[in-house]
Amino acid sequence: MSVFTSLAKKKLKAAIKKRAAKAAAALKKSSTKVVKETKKHAKDMVTKKTPGQAKVVTPVKAQRQYRKGTRVAAGVGFVAGLATSAGDDKKIKALNKELESLRAQLKKSKTETARAQTQIKIEKTLAKLELAKEKAKNNSSVIKKSLRPQTRKTLAPSKSQRPKIRSDK
Repeated sequence: MSVFTSLAKKKLKAAIKKRAAKAAAALKKSSTKVVKETKKHAKDMVTKKTPGQAKVVTPVKAQRQYRKGTRVAAGVGFVAGLATSAGDDKKIKALNKELESLRAQLKKSKTETARAQTQIKIEKTLAKLELAKEKAKNNSSVIKKSLRPQTRKTLAPSKSQRPKIRSDK
């Protein structure tokens, strides 16, 4: 029985080595492409354009102008995403702090009217917090679909009331 298990173990080890070799080859192939493209980007940012490249207006994927455009677009998208999410996060954090202080105030309040007023403030703050969370969720990096243009309704008749002119003369 032990002979069978040692044979099975050898086959299993061989299969694992074969899969690992295939995965390493695939990783090496894809990583070399990434390294080459990264080197091109680095070279583009360091070197000056040639006079011929300066005249190129239409970007093509393999050219430096196209890669520059992708870098700019990635930077703009990243900064815009940070700006919207940072503002929403600050508001949510501020509302959470306000909520904590109101709850502490509720525990400290001695009269029934003070408790009622604090409870109302807590409910309003919770509503604001929910709105801020919803807004933050809607402002996430979801591409918004633009509305279809609608035709304006006019007072003009749909069919022309002018008689047709016949040119059979």
